[in-house]
Amino acid sequence: MPIFTFMASWVILGWVVFFAALPFGVKQQQHPQPGTDPGAPERPQLLKKTIIAAVISGVIMLALAGMIKLGWLDFYQYFSGGRGNSGLNNGQ
Repeated sequence: MPIFTFMASWVILGWVVFFAALPFGVKQQQHPQPGTDPGAPERPQLLKKTIIAAVISGVIMLALAGMIKLGWLDFYQYFSGGRGNSGLNNGQ
């Protein structure tokens, strides 16, 4: 897997995991101050959730890259009509 594809996939997966993790551990403010949204979380813990999302998405991407490297996953097979690596146009 080319490094740019790996990094772009990691960033996209990281955002998905981050947005999935946002609602966990959120507590609503008991006594909201005037001028603040009453539905705003008391302590959103965004740094913690960002680090967790980066680690989880990194582990998933490393597992996918390992499976591709070992030949367990072959995306060329899925996108070239089942021809595997032979489906690439090698100047023919």
